[in-house]
Amino acid sequence: MFENIDDLRESLEKLLGEHMQLLRNYPINNRSCNKKEPFNLILASSDLYYRENFHSDIISYILKHKKYATLFIKYLSSLKKEIEIKIENYDNPEVTREENRVDILIKDEATKHCIIVENKINNACDMNRQLPRYYETLKKNYNVDAIVYLSIDGNKRPSRLTWTDEELNLDGIIIYCAISDNNETEKDFINGFLEKCILEANEDIRECAFFSQYIDLLLYLGRNQMDYTFMEQFHRLMIEPKNYKAALDLRAMLDNLIEHRRKRIEKTYRNNNASNPFVDFYPITTNYRGDAKDGFGFIKIPDLLDEIKIDCLLYSEKTVIIFWIQNLEKSKLIKTVLATISLDDFLIEEHGGYIKCFKKFDFPEDECSFDKYLDKLFGLLIKNKERIKEQISKAR
Repeated sequence: MFENIDDLRESLEKLLGEHMQLLRNYPINNRSCNKKEPFNLILASSDLYYRENFHSDIISYILKHKKYATLFIKYLSSLKKEIEIKIENYDNPEVTREENRVDILIKDEATKHCIIVENKINNACDMNRQLPRYYETLKKNYNVDAIVYLSIDGNKRPSRLTWTDEELNLDGIIIYCAISDNNETEKDFINGFLEKCILEANEDIRECAFFSQYIDLLLYLGRNQMDYTFMEQFHRLMIEPKNYKAALDLRAMLDNLIEHRRKRIEKTYRNNNASNPFVDFYPITTNYRGDAKDGFGFIKIPDLLDEIKIDCLLYSEKTVIIFWIQNLEKSKLIKTVLATISLDDFLIEEHGGYIKCFKKFDFPEDECSFDKYLDKLFGLLIKNKERIKEQISKAR
């Protein structure tokens, strides 16, 4: 732990600043939105989408249509300016699967040019000298313009441990392609190619639906890799000892914050009869409060129903007031109390035969509103005590 608050404040300010920069580059809401499984025909049909072969089949099917093959070649040219892929060398493109064990091969027999596409969407490992072997085989009959290495985030690299010095020069024609870079730029496969295929489909409903479904699937599959990328960046932030120590101290303080929220309200109201009509203050047990982190309650207003209660449940992100009567036979009278004090903003529900009134306050946004509302509720109960007694008497 830090020895003084100033050192802790300085470290936290630095840590939070760096963390906010990380979030700006990779927003949590963008990551979490892809966790929900899309309404998708491919997902519904089978689990084949977890296999590289499935994606190679889909992509090769797309590229067998010349207009989409042309779009793909233009897309590749935009990724690596040093590589010149001339459209005229692919006037008659032919797309094959597993020719010479290559995942996808785009070739033109007239011009003898080709493009190798190695699919690593599901992060499969490289075989021994995989890319050099493909290149050596194909260069006997073709000019190999590019080797496309396709992965979820574009960061995966082929294993070069067994490559010769000469083979290492292949880097010059390798294009690393991301399925999605999460920034909606035209550098990734989805935005740079598939989205443009939708435009090229020229409002053909079946083709547009095909591409839309496949895009949804790829975004869904990429969710775990995106989380890994984010956590890898966070890991680099945390391996700096001072950052990690500050994070641990912050976590400890956050763990204690809910207890402090309860104590400060207790301090305000427990012995303040002028603003609090209740005479008893009690902690709420773990069994009763469910998934709430802490809780407390007020009970017994002199000369009124002893069973009238206000429970306050504290969560990490909210505070909930529960206004009710702890007597099953009298439970419905809580509606009479609310009507008498003219409060109509509670959510009224029935739980186990009891009528309970709920009011939620988000934390930290509504923390001040919670304090003011509790003051208001107490004030109305004090002001209208006699009227409440009269109305309860009539209701019975």
